[in-house]
Amino acid sequence: NLRWEGDADGPSGHAVSPETGPSACTSRGGRPGVRAARPPSRISSSTGEPSIHCSGGARLNTLCLLAAIAGVHPIEPVVVTATRTEIPASQALASVELITGDELLRSPASDLGDALRLRAGVEVARLGGPGQQTSLFLRGTESNHVLVLVDGLRINPGTIGSAAIQNIAPELVERVEIVKGPRSTLYGSEALGGVINVITRRGAANGASVQAGFGDYDTRSASLSAGLSGARGDASFGLSWLDSDGFPTRSGDATDRGYENRSLTA
Repeated sequence: NLRWEGDADGPSGHAVSPETGPSACTSRGGRPGVRAARPPSRISSSTGEPSIHCSGGARLNTLCLLAAIAGVHPIEPVVVTATRTEIPASQALASVELITGDELLRSPASDLGDALRLRAGVEVARLGGPGQQTSLFLRGTESNHVLVLVDGLRINPGTIGSAAIQNIAPELVERVEIVKGPRSTLYGSEALGGVINVITRRGAANGASVQAGFGDYDTRSASLSAGLSGARGDASFGLSWLDSDGFPTRSGDATDRGYENRSLTA
């Protein structure tokens, strides 16, 4: 970056470089002079935009720096359930809510039903303790009007219509896509109230994680997940175990409400 120092109405002058510091130049009287280097100062350019002016004529437009910083955006989540194609979540016309795997790991939910009941527009009804029949309602519709998918496959039974979400372990789920509102055009009459797509973990990076817990009614749980990746591909597996004595649904009920669930993904 060079700047020409000299008379405004004459050709005499000298090119000044920011690396050389003070440079010799010619004064108006024709005598050689020395122009001392000035510290950087903030001035306005011809367009009125703020810039940094250095002694050697180097200009660094702060607006360019701000534009470069503003150009770095986080990766926007992509959903596939709303339109059955991959689109950014912000472009989906339907109401879509995502539950990430990190949120599920931080939550105290023992099954997927507990994780869904905290979401707006979602109501979960459970007939008893862990492992008992669980019904799911979206925006006031019936439980048989909510389609539940696991990796794109329907798990709604053809009889009672309510999917067994109480048997899905949150530790083995990568994310959950909740589409609220009618999707019957894409998925049929079962999606009158909405669609819930459960995507399990796959292709994990190198590493492993272990979790264990216990609670009331002799409830115990443990989970293990691990992954391995390399130049030839990747592999992952997950194992989850939950055991509980359960609790009676009403006073005087002596029915055994014990529940044990073992889940494996690979």
